Amino acid sequence: MKQALKGPNSRQQLGSAGELLAAEDLLRRGYSNIMRNVRTPHGQIDLIAHDGSETVFVEVKTRRNQNFGGAAAAITSRVKLRLIHSAREYLLLTGCEDIPWRIDIVCVTLAGPTPQIELFQNAVSE
Repeated sequence: MKQALKGPNSRQQLGSAGELLAAEDLLRRGYSNIMRNVRTPHGQIDLIAHDGSETVFVEVKTRRNQNFGGAAAAITSRVKLRLIHSAREYLLLTGCEDIPWRIDIVCVTLAGPTPQIELFQNAVSE
């Protein structure tokens, strides 16, 4: 039986690199208090940050190229539903159900010498 290689090109390492680039980009944009990889019963939230008075739940999608629609194509209705449930669960568990919040998507493409980072604010709504 073949075993998957866990090298610098693994999916997990690709995702982690994308999350780090996304967090740095969000800090440059003025977001603050960024937490990474927060687990809820409905799934993992890649990043949680604050943008002014809003709590922002951020899904990061990272790809090596634009093939098959790139990172944005990975945001399916199933992913959106998981994000909504995870955000609500986090707010409930932290006693913050009544605070303003939104879900942003960050798409990172690592093709070429400079990563391309796209931010889609309020990309998922209920």
